[in-house]
Amino acid sequence: MSGGGGSTGQGSPRDPGAPATTGQVQQVRQQVTLLQQQLNRQQRQIDGLQGRLELSERRILAAVANRRDCQCPPDVGAQLARLQLGAQSAAAARSSSVGEQQD
Repeated sequence: MSGGGGSTGQGSPRDPGAPATTGQVQQVRQQVTLLQQQLNRQQRQIDGLQGRLELSERRILAAVANRRDCQCPPDVGAQLARLQLGAQSAAAARSSSVGEQQD
């Protein structure tokens, strides 16, 4: 009964019901070990980032709690509006000149 093509050479599909070879078991164990080590490293990184995030949050909350009301000089808002208007005008001029060049 040799019609099944049951070769177990490298690269050949193996019968899913057949037991794994010792080499295959060792390879899977090595992969599991490497993945576990990688997972542990990533978990330590996550823990470190979580600690930094919590520290940043505490600092921000403390800064907000200790913040004094700051009043900007009245002309700052007007200056900002002029700058924004100037930037919009410059952008509009650039886009219209680009449109003229493409014609």
